[in-house]
Amino acid sequence: EKIPQAIVLQQETMDRALTNLDNAQNDKFFRIRTLTNVIVGEVSPCTIEIFDNRLIYRDGEPIYRQEYTIPKGNKNEDVMMSFLNQVNRESVANGVVPDPLSGNVGGLNAEIMLNVAGQLRKVGRHFVMEAVADGDIYTSGPVKLKFNVTKVVEE
Repeated sequence: EKIPQAIVLQQETMDRALTNLDNAQNDKFFRIRTLTNVIVGEVSPCTIEIFDNRLIYRDGEPIYRQEYTIPKGNKNEDVMMSFLNQVNRESVANGVVPDPLSGNVGGLNAEIMLNVAGQLRKVGRHFVMEAVADGDIYTSGPVKLKFNVTKVVEE
């Protein structure tokens, strides 16, 4: 037998959300968030977060770019996590709303990670890595990426 689960919103929260929606001049992004941890069957008090859902990045627009010179003995792949953290920070700073638990604005699948790792192995120790929007990205996210990795040729 299923135990019923319910969310509870204060009337003031509902009124604010409806007023915001009635007065909206543009698209809105609503997120219902629980205020406390609950166990199955308990009532979950919630709030509503409201954001303008605006275009942050157009398809193909650069999000973050960084030049790297990797010291001998270090692996190029070690830069990937640091680069992704910078992409995340840049996206949030420009208005993409992060997941409230992880703070992240998107994720990468294994295929993309393997592809980038392969590109990194080919470019040597001095390269530029760039993340560009893979499709239009709005306030609500998620941030989907394409990567360009380019060898820097020493003059």
